[in-house]
Amino acid sequence: MEKQSKNKTTGLATKNDLKKVEKSLRVELQKVEKSLRVELLRLEERIENSDENAIEYRDQILTKLDKVMGELQTMREENTVGAYQIRELREKVDGHELRITRLEN
Repeated sequence: MEKQSKNKTTGLATKNDLKKVEKSLRVELQKVEKSLRVELLRLEERIENSDENAIEYRDQILTKLDKVMGELQTMREENTVGAYQIRELREKVDGHELRITRLEN
């Protein structure tokens, strides 16, 4: 009977066994935590680089858009001036046609 009770208790973990497991788990947990911190720092750096790239790209787009808008403004101004000049020329032509018609008659 004593042999059976000893065999039953030898299969169970002792306090020392639990402490060893706890210590081992703490070490593993610290390794995982350190690894996660390193990975988190890498991700933060990649995010910062992505933000910087996005800002640079946006600045390039806005600079090019400014150039296009400037050209558009110039074209509008030239169009306005051209329309005014055409109107003046039409008035002159109409006046000339009227005079020519009078002279011919």
